[in-house]
Amino acid sequence: MSCGAGSRCVAGTESRLSRLGLKILFQPPYSPQINPIERLWKHLKQDLKWGLFEDLDALRNTVQKILPKLSRKVISSLTGWKFIVDAVCIAGI
Repeated sequence: MSCGAGSRCVAGTESRLSRLGLKILFQPPYSPQINPIERLWKHLKQDLKWGLFEDLDALRNTVQKILPKLSRKVISSLTGWKFIVDAVCIAGI
């Protein structure tokens, strides 16, 4: 576990999310093709690919200006995959 607390970390997180009506869905390791954040990064990099940044702070500032411009619809289209939603519904999760 990334938090270093082993299963306690996940158990505590799962119980908090459960109270909110949410459930953790684990994905297979080393599967960037189904990791929604990869698609979001790909979208962000389209705005950044020709940029020349003086340093990491300049890049960070540019990203911080781009992120608020992303609409809920754009984020949903990049991170919400129908096949995952369908599988979750079929599984009754």
